[in-house]
This record gives sequence, structure tokens and C-alpha cells, in this order.
Amino acid sequence: MFDDDLVDGTQTSTVTLSVVDASSDNDFDGVADQTVSVSTTDDDTAGFTVSQTGGSSTVTEGGSTDLITVVLDAQPTSDVVISVASSDTGEVSTSGNLTFTAANWDTAQTITVTGVDDDLVDGTQTSTVTLSVVDASSDNDFDGVADQTVSVSTTMMIQLDLRYHRLEGPQQ
Repeated sequence: MFDDDLVDGTQTSTVTLSVVDASSDNDFDGVADQTVSVSTTDDDTAGFTVSQTGGSSTVTEGGSTDLITVVLDAQPTSDVVISVASSDTGEVSTSGNLTFTAANWDTAQTITVTGVDDDLVDGTQTSTVTLSVVDASSDNDFDGVADQTVSVSTTMMIQLDLRYHRLEGPQQ
């Protein structure tokens, strides 16, 4: 048996030991085959790892972005879809869902979080981005994987609106 990265549960194999009559002493030709059942316990656990640029995520209203990366912890036997949702789309928008396959499971995928200008003087706001395995679209071994959350701070974009008005008085 060998260590793979596949989440495939406990596997049972059968090993049969036989005397090769043509290559052994004739006294052993009548020895019956021996069969052994072997169980291999899987040491791979379904899950995913989330990393933030610089260890945290901060964006500014009006379109600045930050990156969050996600990678699976083990190889699935079929696709794994991770949904990405912002708790406050008036402060932070996210790029779409992520899909991992058996071929790209160990290649990090990137989520872009973007600050949204809400036209409010509301100071720094904190939103939560939740990453969840979409059970109906994913490898069954990943169905029980817990959601993960990332906090994103959105700072205000200060914009001054200066207007020039010419005041005219009486003509002299």
C-alpha cells in the first residue's frame, strides 16, 4: 500500500499467496492457496485552507481589491465547489464560486474581494466572507466540511466635493 492524497476512506484488499508449481519443489505443488484480507485506513481528510494576503484583508470603498486564496487539503474523487458569499454586499463584493477538480485540487485558487462605495459616511466597516462547500455539487467526502469565514475591513473613501460659485455684487 502507498500513501496517496485521495480522500477515499478505508479500503479493503485481498492478497492471495500461491505456490508456483513450475518454479517450486514438487512436494509443495499440493499446498492450497492462502487468502488474506487487508484493510488500509485513509489518512487523508477532506477540507480546505484559506489564506489572506498579508494575513488580513482590507479594501477601500470605491473599488480597491484584496486577494484570498483557497486550496483543498486532500484530493477529491469528483469536483468540489466552494461558494463565496459576502455578509454585506454594500461594503464588499466577491468574485464567484470556486471549482476544484481531481486534477487541480492542490493548486490555490484566488477570490478577489472589492470595496464598494456606499456613499455613506460610515467609517471603517467589517464584513464577513463565508466560504462553504456546495454539497449538491461536490464530492460526497467533502459534504461535512465546515464553513470558513474571513473578516474584511472596508475603509471609507474620503472625497471632497468642492464647488466654485462666483458671487456677483452690484456693478460699480
